[in-house]
Amino acid sequence: MTDSKDIPIGERLTSARKKKRLRYKKLSSELNIEESYLIALEEENYDYIPGGEAYVKGFLRSYSKKLNLDPDEIISQYIDSNYKIHKGKKSNYSYKKFESPTNYPIIFTSIGILLIILIFIALFQEASKDSIEDTTGSEPSEEKKQEIEKDTQENSVILKQIHQNSLSLDKIEEKKIIEKKEEKILSSTTTSTINIEVYDDCWVEVFTKKDRLLYKLAKSGDTFNFSVEHIKIIVGNYKNVQVSFNDKIVELGKYANTNQVSCVVLPLGDCSEFRTTNN
Repeated sequence: MTDSKDIPIGERLTSARKKKRLRYKKLSSELNIEESYLIALEEENYDYIPGGEAYVKGFLRSYSKKLNLDPDEIISQYIDSNYKIHKGKKSNYSYKKFESPTNYPIIFTSIGILLIILIFIALFQEASKDSIEDTTGSEPSEEKKQEIEKDTQENSVILKQIHQNSLSLDKIEEKKIIEKKEEKILSSTTTSTINIEVYDDCWVEVFTKKDRLLYKLAKSGDTFNFSVEHIKIIVGNYKNVQVSFNDKIVELGKYANTNQVSCVVLPLGDCSEFRTTNN
């Protein structure tokens, strides 16, 4: 008898679907997975599915469960086949610490802006004084009036631009201060405590910057605890899981997509930027 693991995943899914006489449209509606993704699973065209390995596993689990196939066995077979395909390949990605540009002291920037404003005010006053002296005892000509008006308008525009540049510089400095604070948080050596409690079936993946700490098709009652500086957590069926960070519950729904998959980086970060050689 042929071992079921010797039969390709796509063939097993297709055969089970046909036996149940199910159509892609009905399955897509019930599983909340696009028809094209179901077809891609049966064709084992995993690169077509966005989101990478985490989403493929979640879709395989939901689809195989719907077809009364063993989800754990299907996903285990996927991991084995995926490992064989990518065995020996090295990732060209390397984590680089963000380096913010050199910050100039705010006080020097403010002094420079103030000096520029004072210079233009002095020039404006000198031009006005010359205009008054030239016109003493006689009515200025129409040409002289137009010249004075033009100079006044130009000075007004220059002062307005200086003011706008001053506001822009203030925003830049404020952004740099925020970036420095975030960098300080990320570079902190303080160890954080993360607790994961599972209430029903789900899959959980946990990473640090360098390693995968956990990949598990979790069951009700499973608990996991970590003490690390920086961690990334991906959870399928996130409503079945509670994550606590330093005894404070993390709102996984805030970071979830329409497929009930939640990804969060603690204490700070973005899932698209926080990657490892394993994910």
